[in-house]
Amino acid sequence: MENLAYWCVECNVPLLEKKCYLCGTISTKKFPTKAIPVFSEELKLLSKAIGESLEQFHPLDVWVFNRYYYFNGKRIFKITGGNILESPEIQWLVDKKKVSKELTLRNDISYDERVRKCLWANEYPLGVLEQKSLEFIKDIYESFKDKVTYAAVSFSG
Repeated sequence: MENLAYWCVECNVPLLEKKCYLCGTISTKKFPTKAIPVFSEELKLLSKAIGESLEQFHPLDVWVFNRYYYFNGKRIFKITGGNILESPEIQWLVDKKKVSKELTLRNDISYDERVRKCLWANEYPLGVLEQKSLEFIKDIYESFKDKVTYAAVSFSG
């Protein structure tokens, strides 16, 4: 697996590798590897802090990396300030009307369906990561099984 992420423009989901396993598209559109989804609660808090409504976005519509917010795989705004000395401010990087139009045109699907799309689009690379994780756990267990009475595995993040 590559140390890059991509965006499937057909399915509007982030990809862990170039191929989307949902539609078969080979993506050339790069996306930040460490971008994380922005959920409703964060959008509400952010709206309150900046004084501008962002609640038109649904969970998994918006992703964030390094204060840059992405919609449909594109940077749409960034947040500046927001420290002890200054309030946060939104700096739109694209025309808000265009984003609003894209929001109305997109298929309004449920949160569960959005999650399923992300999982299906990344089915193979997620399976590879799962297998590597299981092998790692097994190897660690094997190397310590004679030195401990009990073994436990904890997952985080």
